[in-house]
Amino acid sequence: MVPTKAKPPSTAKHFALIIAALIIVIRTLVCGGPAGWAAERTEPKPLAVLSFAGIGELESDIAYLGKLAGNPGLATDFDAALNRATGGAGLAGVDKSRPWGAVLQTDDGQPTIWLFLPVTNPEKFLTVLEPQLGKPRKLADDLWEFSLGPEGTPVFMLFKGDWGFVAQRRNVFAAVPGNPASLLGTLPRQYDLAIRLMPGKLSAAQLNGVFEQIGQFLDSLVQQPNGSSDVQSALRRQVVRRTTQLLAALAAELEQVVLGFSLDQGSGRAQLDLVFNAKPGSQLARQFAELRSSRTNFAGFGSSGAALTGIWAGRLPEAKAAALEALLDDMRSIVLHQVALADFPEEDRKTARTAVNQFFAVFQQTVRQRQVDGGMIGVLNPEAATLAVGLGLSETEKLEDVSKLAADLVRKHRPEYAAWIKLQAQRHRGVNFHTIQVPIPTSGADSHKLTALFGESIELAVGIGRQALYFAAGRDALETLKQAIDRSAENEGKLVPPVELSLRLGPVAETVAVLGPAGQRALAELIAKELKKISGGDQLNLLVTPTAFGVRYRLEAEEGLLRLLARMTNIKAEEIK
Repeated sequence: MVPTKAKPPSTAKHFALIIAALIIVIRTLVCGGPAGWAAERTEPKPLAVLSFAGIGELESDIAYLGKLAGNPGLATDFDAALNRATGGAGLAGVDKSRPWGAVLQTDDGQPTIWLFLPVTNPEKFLTVLEPQLGKPRKLADDLWEFSLGPEGTPVFMLFKGDWGFVAQRRNVFAAVPGNPASLLGTLPRQYDLAIRLMPGKLSAAQLNGVFEQIGQFLDSLVQQPNGSSDVQSALRRQVVRRTTQLLAALAAELEQVVLGFSLDQGSGRAQLDLVFNAKPGSQLARQFAELRSSRTNFAGFGSSGAALTGIWAGRLPEAKAAALEALLDDMRSIVLHQVALADFPEEDRKTARTAVNQFFAVFQQTVRQRQVDGGMIGVLNPEAATLAVGLGLSETEKLEDVSKLAADLVRKHRPEYAAWIKLQAQRHRGVNFHTIQVPIPTSGADSHKLTALFGESIELAVGIGRQALYFAAGRDALETLKQAIDRSAENEGKLVPPVELSLRLGPVAETVAVLGPAGQRALAELIAKELKKISGGDQLNLLVTPTAFGVRYRLEAEEGLLRLLARMTNIKAEEIK
């Protein structure tokens, strides 16, 4: 399937959190909705639709995966399994070329689900269902009833035109459209499987109820661990509250959210999209539009060939900026609390407080300007591991004072570490570098692994430039940073997507095969060998791009990873022991 331009915010680190929130929303709606929904009597309106591109598209994808796996009979095996499950009838009576769907709508203030599928021959299709659901009871022309489960729960099926409709309440059929596929829009052409949520059709009370449950879920994720202080616990609660408020404010201005999966045979990639569309004319729509002109001064961190690369740039939405600024203030309070408890003379505690306040002031001032810019690069192979990061910051000159104050405190209270620190180690393109060399212990079970990756010591490098902070750790950390800075200087102000991250599986597998835990090396070695045989790329990419009224997150696996997955299904367990 070749998707058309997908539709529809923000940064990579929230991807999993947003997916979890969507699952909670769907579960909440399907399971009856928040308390008080029944009081809202409104006309039936769709809140969500589920789209399945159809059996023909599924069979095409299975045949494609079989080709990648060197198993051309995979599609035939699928048809055989389908025939066994239906007593030899297959999917008789179903048009394989048209999509299936499900609709979640309000009905008398309560969520109701009904399904539809393309049925061209009702008699044959009922024969297909009989081995699984039992013999139906005819209620009227084209209306049938099945009894499901030990309690005999009734489910109704209506045949209308060339469609079959399924619901638990027969009165739902009174309002079903003649062409239900129109409710899916372009989803079947874009995705193999997709769900569209329409928060714009929820009332304020319904949205509040949904986000109460999301808040409870997030709160359960950050339960206070043993040993946490009251201040740390309070910070976690604040983070949950502000995150929930941020999501609620976002949802209030959203027209729709789409989560869709497609196997794009044209490009040989699997794609998972999370798409947000804002209400036209809303503040959120204007903020999304600002992302179209994202520019970076850290383009050199997107170097090809590295195991990990990433660039992020653009304008920070007002609500998120306010939440981040408040979070930074909370974090500063925690650090200052720890400083107050430190066994230092009052003069040194005062010095530490000054350093902490200056450090956080730099980040807070940056957030106030609402401009985000940064990049990272990770080098990984069995002989080297390095991670380098660059951040665009305001008032970075304050960080020079922080570095000096921190180094003075270390020399005074941890003199055994003083020899590791070198201030003003180098200067390159206007960036002042400080380094720390942390020796690797010669004893210990994993010391040989650390030495293989980093050498006799782990190099840490901190670079402070005009409106930029750099950090790197690992083998040749300083040199890695300098090279990224040089490449970035050649592409200053480059127009880029708001977020672009890439992870290569090959270098990870090669490193684990040599230095990983004993139980994982055989599988990692097998994966590394297979990837070397396979064409099509080994990258997992996350790309955030603006659209007409929104923004789209796309998680994408290159064809080489699909080939690997397909081939691994044919490998016997004994081969990886």
